[in-house]
Amino acid sequence: DEVELIIKHTCWLRDHGVPTPAPLLLRTCGERMLVKDNLAWMLMPFIDGGWLPSDSSSLYELGRVQAELHGVPVHESIPTTFAIGYTLWEKLVKDARKGDSMTPFLEQLEKETHLLKQRIPMDLPRGIIHGDLYPDNVIGREGEVLALLDFEEICVESLAMDLVTTY
Repeated sequence: DEVELIIKHTCWLRDHGVPTPAPLLLRTCGERMLVKDNLAWMLMPFIDGGWLPSDSSSLYELGRVQAELHGVPVHESIPTTFAIGYTLWEKLVKDARKGDSMTPFLEQLEKETHLLKQRIPMDLPRGIIHGDLYPDNVIGREGEVLALLDFEEICVESLAMDLVTTY
C-alpha cells in the first residue's frame, strides 16, 4: 500500500512538471508495480547524470525546481504530517520517558521542539514539500537538475521547513 501511494504521488508530481522519474508501466500487468514473494518491485527509467554539484548555478536551479514543487496543487492523498518533524521528535521523547531511557540529546530535543513551536509562526505558507531534499536525492549536472528522487517523506507542510531542510 505504501509503495502504491509513493507511485501515485510521484506520478502526480511528474504530471505537474516536477522532474522526477515514474516507474515504468509493466507489459505483463499494465501496472507500475509487481508484487512477488510479498515484495513490491518496480522498474525505474535510467537517468544519465550524477549527484548535483554545489556550484552556484546548480544550487540556483535546485531552488527553482523546488519552488516549482512547492507550487504543485495538493493531492488529497498526500499526508499533512511531516513524518520526520515534530511528530517523530515528540514520539521519541514520549517513548524514552515511558521506557525510562531519556538521554541528554532527547532532553535537548524536547526543549528545542518546545522553543521552535513558540517561535515559528503557525501561519507560514504551506504546500507540498519533499521533506528530505539532500544531495543524494537530486540527479543533475552543472547548472541542471535532471531529477528529484525519494518522495517517501512527501507531505503538506510549511514551505520554509523544506527550504531549511534542503539548505
